[in-house]
Amino acid sequence: MRDFLSFIFIFLAASTLSAQSTSDSLLVRWFSPRDFGKYFLSDMYSPIVSVQAGAGINLKEYNLATDRTDIYVPYNVTNLGVEIPVYRSASIVQGKKQEQFSISLPISVNIWFDFWENSTAPIINTDYRFGIGEINYFRSLDWGIIKNVTAKFIPLFHESTHLGDEITIYRLQDSLPITRVNVSYETGEFAVLVNDPASTLDNNYALKLGVRWLWNPRKGWYTIRSEEGDTSKVVPSQRWVEAYIQYQAQNSDGFLASKNAIQTFSLECRYQVLYGYPFYLGTNISSGQWEEFSNSERYIASLNAMWGWKFALAEAEQSHFGAYVRAYLGPNPHGQFRNIPFYNFLGLSFVYEW
Repeated sequence: MRDFLSFIFIFLAASTLSAQSTSDSLLVRWFSPRDFGKYFLSDMYSPIVSVQAGAGINLKEYNLATDRTDIYVPYNVTNLGVEIPVYRSASIVQGKKQEQFSISLPISVNIWFDFWENSTAPIINTDYRFGIGEINYFRSLDWGIIKNVTAKFIPLFHESTHLGDEITIYRLQDSLPITRVNVSYETGEFAVLVNDPASTLDNNYALKLGVRWLWNPRKGWYTIRSEEGDTSKVVPSQRWVEAYIQYQAQNSDGFLASKNAIQTFSLECRYQVLYGYPFYLGTNISSGQWEEFSNSERYIASLNAMWGWKFALAEAEQSHFGAYVRAYLGPNPHGQFRNIPFYNFLGLSFVYEW
C-alpha cells in the first residue's frame, strides 16, 4: 500500500507540472467530481444509482416457491453507487480544456430482488464493489472524427458477493450439493475511450475498449469451503482475464430528442468467464427433485443494452436523471449464479448519474 500511495503522489505531481508547463492556466480541485470519463450506462460495473423493474428468466435454483412454474417472472435490480472524488486538474489552452486528470473512488452495491415470490420477498443476491484510486486522463485531439481520447486505470477493484438468507437456507434445506460459493476477488482494469462527450449535450458517438485481470490468478474468481458444499464439484478457475467493448450514442437535436431530453443508446458486449461448477434445475418442483447440469469454465459473451432519455435543463452542462429500456442477454450476472450460461432480462431502468 505504501508503494501504491507513493506512485499516486509521484504521478499526480508529474502530471500537474506537465500540464502547467503546456497550458495557459491550470485548474486544480480537491474533492470535486470530474466532468469527463464517465461510465457508460450499459457498463455492468457502473457506480450509478439505478432502479430496474422487469421480467427475467426463472430457474428453480433461485426460486423458493414450489408452485411457481412460470418461465419468466418479475424481478427488481437496484444499484446504489457513487464515485467519491479525490483530485482533479485541467490544463486550459485558449479557453478550452486540453488535458484533464482525476482520481476517484468508485463504490457500489448491486441488489437482485424477487419481490413477487409467493412465499416471501427475498434478496436473491447482493454484490459489493469498490475500487481504490481510479485514475482517468483526458486529452483533446480534434483529429477529424476523433475528438478526444480518455484512458482509465483502476489499480485495485474488489468485489464480494452474498446470497440472500432465504436462498441460502432454502438450498441447505433442499440438500443441494452446493449451498454457497464464495465469489470474492481483486482485479485491475484498464480502458481506452474515444470521443468522450465530456458532459456536453451535443450529438456524440463514443467507443470504449477495456480489459480487467485478476491480481491473484491462483485464488481465482471464487472459492468454496467443505461446510458450504461438495468441494469436488467446484473446479478452481483458470481463466484470469476478461474484456469488454462499449458503444454509447447521444442525440440532442434529432428525432424525439432535444437539449431537455437527450436520446441515449448504450451497448456493452462483455467477454467474461463462465464459472466452472454445476447448476441445478428442478425436475419435479413440488417434490423437490433436482437434476444436476455439469458445467465447465469457459469464456462466454453477454450483451447489455440501454435506450432512452437523459433529462436536463437546456442550459445545464450535464444531465443526471434518465429513464431507459434495458435488455440483457447472456450468462446470469449475479454472484455465484455466474455459472448459469443462460439468463435474460427486459425492463425499465430509472437512473441517476453523478
